[in-house]
Amino acid sequence: MKIRAIVFDYFGVLAGEPALYFNKKISEIIGVDTKKIKIIYHKYNDLHNTGKITWDELWARVLGDLDKLSSLDEVIKFVKTPKKINLNVISLVKELKEKGLIVALLSNYSREGGKRMREKEHLDKIFDPMLISAETGLAKPHPEAFYDLLKKLNLKPSEVLFIDDARINIKSAQKIGINTILCRDTDKLKTLLEKRGIL
Repeated sequence: MKIRAIVFDYFGVLAGEPALYFNKKISEIIGVDTKKIKIIYHKYNDLHNTGKITWDELWARVLGDLDKLSSLDEVIKFVKTPKKINLNVISLVKELKEKGLIVALLSNYSREGGKRMREKEHLDKIFDPMLISAETGLAKPHPEAFYDLLKKLNLKPSEVLFIDDARINIKSAQKIGINTILCRDTDKLKTLLEKRGIL
């Protein structure tokens, strides 16, 4: 079936660096192995993604469990630094729109982040729909987040292509029949879309 919508992740695809870089940087700041950080982080991540706790509360819990609360200010400064939008990806998104494709955004992010996306980055002028986990209460990789996306798009899974830098999110989307691209190098994204016959 023909692809009718392309759905982009925010962190690691549209803005900032992939999760691998983010995890490495946190590891450097606090001096703890990335695998250990991820285990603790995922205990609390859903609470943040669905708007139940703030970034500050999330990292206070993570660093508390790791006995690294002395690094809290430095970690918060890093995670709250606005991530640079990848203008090459934005150009690609506009090219896809010109071809008549729907372009949407599916992001695990806070309400504050969603507000910034609209008021400062003006992403709502490009992406429709724009689904932010803290606003919808549904976070990746939970299947409900993808079913909600399909409902908003009013499309079948086979008509959607989802682009993310996190393998766990890619696998979840694939399980319900959504086409995917694991993207950890945005310079190659256009080539990957060309190989799919989309560009």
